Amino acid sequence: MADNLPALPPGFVLDTGAAPAPKPAQGETGELMGHAPAGGDSTPELPPGFEMEPVGRHLNWEESQRLLDRDEQSGASGAFGAFTSGGVEGFPIVGPAIMGGIKRAAAGLGSLINGDSYDSNLERADQIVTDAQEQHPVARIAGNITGGVAAMAPVASTALGARALGVAGETLAGRSIAGLASGGVIGGTDAAVRSEGDWTKIAQGAGLGMLFGGAGPAVGSAIGAGTRGVLNWVRSRGDSVGRNLATSLTADGIDAASARARLAELGPEGMPADLGPNMQGDLSAIASMPGRGQTVARAALAERAAGAGQRIRTDADASLGPSGDIIADRAAYVQERADAARPLYQQAYAEPFQPTQTIRNILQTPAGRQALRNAQRLAENERMPINPDQLDVRGLDLVKRSLDDQIGVAQRAGRNNEVRMLSTMRNHLINDAPDSYRAALDAFAGPSAVIDALDNGRSVFQRSVHPGEVAAEMRALGPGERDAYLHGARAGLDEIMMNARNDGGAARAMFQKDANRFKLQALLGRDEADRFLSAIEREATFADTGHAVTGNSVTAARTAAQQRWGGQRGDGNGVVRGVLNMNFGDALASAGGKLNQVQNEAAMAARRGAAADILTSRGPDAVDQLERLSFLQALQGQNARIGAEAGTAAQIGAQAAPTLTRQLLERR
Repeated sequence: MADNLPALPPGFVLDTGAAPAPKPAQGETGELMGHAPAGGDSTPELPPGFEMEPVGRHLNWEESQRLLDRDEQSGASGAFGAFTSGGVEGFPIVGPAIMGGIKRAAAGLGSLINGDSYDSNLERADQIVTDAQEQHPVARIAGNITGGVAAMAPVASTALGARALGVAGETLAGRSIAGLASGGVIGGTDAAVRSEGDWTKIAQGAGLGMLFGGAGPAVGSAIGAGTRGVLNWVRSRGDSVGRNLATSLTADGIDAASARARLAELGPEGMPADLGPNMQGDLSAIASMPGRGQTVARAALAERAAGAGQRIRTDADASLGPSGDIIADRAAYVQERADAARPLYQQAYAEPFQPTQTIRNILQTPAGRQALRNAQRLAENERMPINPDQLDVRGLDLVKRSLDDQIGVAQRAGRNNEVRMLSTMRNHLINDAPDSYRAALDAFAGPSAVIDALDNGRSVFQRSVHPGEVAAEMRALGPGERDAYLHGARAGLDEIMMNARNDGGAARAMFQKDANRFKLQALLGRDEADRFLSAIEREATFADTGHAVTGNSVTAARTAAQQRWGGQRGDGNGVVRGVLNMNFGDALASAGGKLNQVQNEAAMAARRGAAADILTSRGPDAVDQLERLSFLQALQGQNARIGAEAGTAAQIGAQAAPTLTRQLLERR
């Protein structure tokens, strides 16, 4: 013992750590054990510096069990209990009833197991929950939040519930009003249940519900957008160019499969910029802003436009046959006809001939007399006059040619009845002519039919003829005549394109007319015509892209796209203005801002150049770029869904927040 300690009063001993022999406890009152003075109930005062060490009393069974339960709640099981009980209590309105039911069920089951009274087990269940929540407040709050969201989620998943809670709706204002109203109802009702009708707490709950419910839609939208933006940046590895273009691809309503199919339809000259108006808008904005992107965009489109005419001619060669010299071909047909018929005509002219009564009657008609007069004039011009009273085969041939001329005039004038009458007269005249003359006509008609088919095909897209008549003409032609008709149509297309300032544009304009489309089907059949018309549509798409990108019209879409690609510019005169005004602080700030703007503009110009490379890529490179954009597009779709779910969860949590807030306020 230390020598400097004062002496203890009688009956006291210094506790040195050794266990003294215990003395019996005095009754059930729990007086001090082993430290009371030996004689009597009065305890003398201790010297200065000493204090009485209390020794615990014996605990009863209930108190011991409570200490054990409390010790058990300090571990992981207590945290779990705090979370689960907090989750049940977090259910708006019905939470207290469900929690009470769970406690009562546990108490009843406990009575069957341990034989204690229902009331004591219910009290113990209440105490276990209280201890767990007091020792694990974070787990309890997490449970409250989880329970509130879990309770409201099924309601929000229905169309009516989503509108009532403000999760769904056309405008943010409308959703906020719905959230405010439903939040007030839920908050007030929940407070009424938990406070057993306390009007002060009901008003508090309704107010908190309106506050959180009204703010929920805006908070949810902000959280959803923020989540989506962060995920887009992280998952795309900072590829802002790819993100912008993938966003435009989505705005055009094109997924990966349709983008690949469309690019395949456009052929090797197709570009990603051709896939939709938003992609066109991006290239249009880039082409209107300075930098390498503008040069790349305009050069690529100009190069492609220059080859439009040749591409259409190549497609026309595949469908209608190769283009040739129609003038030379027609002259060859004429010469072939003349060579074939000349000896037969000479033989027929030498044969004696006596006109029949039918021929004489024809020559007495007004048309016949006019044909005879024309025949006489032709003969005199050839210096081989004919005798109208003794008409020979040569004279008959000249009359027939004159009737042909009259028929041609009537056809061009649209006098169909006259054409039919004159044709009948000509046919009667031929039928009564010598056989040798008819043989010469047949020899001459073979090449003539080919020439007629060539001429009709050449004008088929310019004539005012119904597509059904074109189909009838084609059915009446032989193989050689059909080839000549198609050859003429091909030559007619070349003539239209050559005589236009924009050859590709002329071809597109011609086949924008439904009549010419149907005529083409009559010439080639539906399948081959559709293939050629698809090529025309391809060139129309290319032309539309070129016009949208390089045209001078400033559209809202182009302006919006310019903002995405760095269209905003600062005031470059701020530095000079600040110096002239003797405001050197503003001048210095403007100089710093100008330097920052130059750096940003350089970075945006580089991005525009990279975007132009992607948008104007062709062939295999375009396919590779499209695969990359489609991948980013899929990521953005996933990120949008995650962001939407996060925003919805936040908004649902806002509806459940009043319950948690009120509980926190009550626990303070």
